[in-house]
Amino acid sequence: MAHTASIYLDSANTLELPSVTTFGLGARYRTKVAGKAVVLRADVDNLTNERYWLASGTFATNGAGRTVMLSASVDF
Repeated sequence: MAHTASIYLDSANTLELPSVTTFGLGARYRTKVAGKAVVLRADVDNLTNERYWLASGTFATNGAGRTVMLSASVDF
């Protein structure tokens, strides 16, 4: 879980970006393939596909939507 509080985008405090809370989820599975140790991972960021803004100085951009990442590692 990641929470970002509301923030004002301008120095006059007239443009406020709302707070946002996003959730992530991850899983890991260990096994062996051809006698080699293998770890499979799956991660989901912004699980609920929350729409939000990110502030950078006086600029704002859309936050990333739901993102799924898969990976595998093998011990040789």
